[in-house]
Amino acid sequence: MWQGAVRDIAAPLLVLALIGCIWLARSSGAYVGFAVFVMLAVVDWCLRLGARGRGARRGVAGELGFVVVLVIGLCLVVIVTPHALDPLYELVDRMVLQKGSSESFEQRGMWRRVAFEGLLSSQGLGLGLGSARTSSSLVAILSGTGLLGGVLYYGFFLQCLLRTGRDRTGEASFVFSAFRFAVIPGFVVGLMVGSADFGGMLAFGFGLVSALADDVRSATRRRPVRHAPLWGPENALAVP
Repeated sequence: MWQGAVRDIAAPLLVLALIGCIWLARSSGAYVGFAVFVMLAVVDWCLRLGARGRGARRGVAGELGFVVVLVIGLCLVVIVTPHALDPLYELVDRMVLQKGSSESFEQRGMWRRVAFEGLLSSQGLGLGLGSARTSSSLVAILSGTGLLGGVLYYGFFLQCLLRTGRDRTGEASFVFSAFRFAVIPGFVVGLMVGSADFGGMLAFGFGLVSALADDVRSATRRRPVRHAPLWGPENALAVP
């Protein structure tokens, strides 16, 4: 009962709230993150439509129907009020298309340049976390921890993304896939406006998939297990 209510009622309401928050944010990073989120949602729908069994495809029709209703409603608004979306066009033009000529873009570019020059001046050893102000998580981590620290962190990040397998309960592949889908939008936005502090939510995800990976190894030692493909239909978010 709760699963159906969450899927059919809570999830659409959360998506609408997400769109509203993005509109109020007036941030180009938020728009890019939302675009990545939409692309991942399309990938998830394709994986679930290609999966075997009714369980994997459950809810796809309702989610696609929700999107179709939103698109139809938007088209009706444009037909009835042709200039209703003019503020949106102006906002996207100012925040995205003309971002390169804005003062904030130049300022953040200066921060990244100073941080990168600090990395070079330290012979790649880094200045220490928090020593340089920057607006990119990549530059912040490299300038703060050095080339070695950056390689170790992003190597661990990639390792967490590539984890697959099944544990004793069979839920590990679902959690690994959910982590991949959830972390990618924030990672992309962090490259634009992030810092070296990846936050508690991502730290929780790192800990969760690392703990599950240990459980998968324990199950593998007891009996052979089938490793699920990285982006196969089994990894769609709807698979219980």
